[in-house]
Amino acid sequence: AILETINDLGTNAGTDYDFAFEAADEVLDYSLSTRNTYVVFMTDGAPSKYNNYDHTNHDPYGWDQFDYKEYVVSNDLNAAETLKEHHQNAEIYTIGFDVEDGNSPYEGINFSGEECQSILQRIATDNDHYISATDTADLNEAFSSIGTNIRKAGTEAVVTDIIGSAYRLQKTTSQGFNTDPVIEVKSYNLNAEGNRTGEPRVLETVSFSNGGNTVTSSVKEVQWFVPHKFCLRLPVR
Repeated sequence: AILETINDLGTNAGTDYDFAFEAADEVLDYSLSTRNTYVVFMTDGAPSKYNNYDHTNHDPYGWDQFDYKEYVVSNDLNAAETLKEHHQNAEIYTIGFDVEDGNSPYEGINFSGEECQSILQRIATDNDHYISATDTADLNEAFSSIGTNIRKAGTEAVVTDIIGSAYRLQKTTSQGFNTDPVIEVKSYNLNAEGNRTGEPRVLETVSFSNGGNTVTSSVKEVQWFVPHKFCLRLPVR
């Protein structure tokens, strides 16, 4: 039943770049302005029309090829520029998948490979944000590269956990132990199922004095005095 439903789905011809960026613009409206945002746009063809395009009013067969192509491109570029204006901290990556040879004529309009790539380069934040992929291996590498670049945004990030004034850390004296409380921040390797493997690596050791009044970190050359509450900052790596 599922396969029948999928096979019965219909499609409309046309590659509307601008529709994608208008939708992305709306999604980013819900993002925090203080956070980095990213848009990854992939296409396997040149733009062939634009949102709200009405072939009854604009017959490309009766237009000059250059004029019609410029009209399509300007609408698509304007949509991308509008997104950039609304979300100036957003980075746009574009991926051209097998566009080097251009596209087959659509309603009499044909873009060359150079024109396809030029459009995608103009949409991207800069030339370094455009990637050309000719096969699935290139495509996987493109997404892997983008993912690596985006992950850099998390470097030196911290998770802050505020312990309220009602909580008191006490010296451990049970079962014959007499040591100061310690919190270890550990890094684990995970297997494909998400389970921990091997021995963890200790990233930071946070030691508390008896009563929890002072805190010492193994990676910070400072000592905190905590009279009322403690704010634990855990590095995310």
